[in-house]
Amino acid sequence: MKWLLVAVIVVLASGLLFYRMYRHDITVLEAFVAAYEQFDQAPREGALRELDAQANVKISSLIKHDRELMSTMREIADTATQEFNNPNNRELTIKRKAAYSRFQSFAEK
Repeated sequence: MKWLLVAVIVVLASGLLFYRMYRHDITVLEAFVAAYEQFDQAPREGALRELDAQANVKISSLIKHDRELMSTMREIADTATQEFNNPNNRELTIKRKAAYSRFQSFAEK
């Protein structure tokens, strides 16, 4: 009977751990989207810092395409930095928006 109780506790603890990791990943992705939208609406230095900070977080492998998402988040932040430093270069805006479109396609899958 003790073994059954221990097994139930282990299963519940594992489930809770995975749920917390998954919720953390979802929160991180939502925060990145919010930071991106803030930068897209008004490219200011504060918005750029927030976007850069959100792009540097790690997500677990519980999310599909985790590696692609993290890579694309970093690419978006790097391109946004270049765009902020060269505001007249429209190619960088197009590149950033294309990378965000890829990010959205990975996040939807």
